[in-house]
Amino acid sequence: MPESPPADADRIEHQVLERISPPAELMARVDRARRTLVERAETIARSRGRPLVRALVAGSAARGTYIADRLDIDLFLLYPPDTPRPVLAEEGLAVGRELVRHPEQRYAEHPYLRGEFEGFRVEAVPGYAIDDPAHPISAVDRTPFHQEYLAQRQTPEMVGQVRLTKQFLRGLGILGSEARTEGFSGYLVELLILRFGTLRGLLREACRWSIPTRLDAASRDPPRLPGEVALILPDPVDPERNVASALSRAHLGLFILAAREYLARPSEAWFVPYQAPRLSREDARRRTGERGTHVAVVGLPRDRAVVDDTL
Repeated sequence: MPESPPADADRIEHQVLERISPPAELMARVDRARRTLVERAETIARSRGRPLVRALVAGSAARGTYIADRLDIDLFLLYPPDTPRPVLAEEGLAVGRELVRHPEQRYAEHPYLRGEFEGFRVEAVPGYAIDDPAHPISAVDRTPFHQEYLAQRQTPEMVGQVRLTKQFLRGLGILGSEARTEGFSGYLVELLILRFGTLRGLLREACRWSIPTRLDAASRDPPRLPGEVALILPDPVDPERNVASALSRAHLGLFILAAREYLARPSEAWFVPYQAPRLSREDARRRTGERGTHVAVVGLPRDRAVVDDTL
């Protein structure tokens, strides 16, 4: 399928970037909140007699690659490696409760807190300060190394291309590595733009992909790859880990098809966030009536601590 004239995509992407890029005032607020979060977290931990090795804001809020209407601040509370796990969880939650408003306890590998700080949604996640990312103690321990790796290589041009790529993936409904999304994590997006330079550079490359795709043919596959792996990209800070492990084959296939279509017929519609269609009660009755089926609804009590995407 031939690619459309570059000027068409240039114009569309410029318009999209103007719409999704955070204004200077918002970026300044984020920077102030980041610094204050780190300072207060370290002060609170010291006052409790369990000082942190460091507090760190990482991810898109730290690198400025967030989209204006999609921003969480991820704060990592990093304790010494000899801290017992129960103490890590207890102290991390206690620091988080003193730090954020409206704290809500969530669970991943271990408990963490979600709350509000200076108008932003913040997730305060305890972890360990390790020296070698190839030997993490908990799942989040590689995060400082990811932050350092990308921060050293990021350029202003890359920031805009990361935002564009994230918005393109939002349009497909496949931005995020949660179990319910099975899509592209923010870290994976940034590594892909680091590798291919621009959204269109990534899309051109994706047009040549089959499933599964290995992006680093020179390296051996990370161990324990699942049989249904879609994309293999070893983590640059830990080659034993596949950065794209959450991405499903169906969603990689969708991305490849969308890449071909966008390059042939670019449109701003590709960057409109996907919303699953919702049926009215009348439409649902009509459809089930046409099929001769019935819908049964069962209500169960919910533990609010369980993360939404694991329900």
